[in-house]
Amino acid sequence: LEACSTTEPEASSLLYVLNCGDVALPELLAATGTKRVVRLLAQTIQYMDVVTKTRLIDALQRQAEFIFLRHEQELATQLLTSTYGEDLSTMKDLIDEGGDFYNLHKLIFF
Repeated sequence: LEACSTTEPEASSLLYVLNCGDVALPELLAATGTKRVVRLLAQTIQYMDVVTKTRLIDALQRQAEFIFLRHEQELATQLLTSTYGEDLSTMKDLIDEGGDFYNLHKLIFF
């Protein structure tokens, strides 16, 4: 992940990893979720579509230490606040679609 940078061609490589169905994002973040990687993800938000942002929020929310790690919470906040209009409605629907404990209400209020 650190080999990717914030320029558009390299960001597309990172976006591919984030959107690849073969990559389990919660496990990837559990293994690599350092402050440095979270900063890299934050710098790439401008290139993300609503589905990528939602997948990343879901993966962050599933981290065992999410409620204690400020840098992960701030990334989730940046992902939410960088989304507007119809995309925000879509994001809410996608987050809540999982049908499990991890939903928008839990993200905001817990």
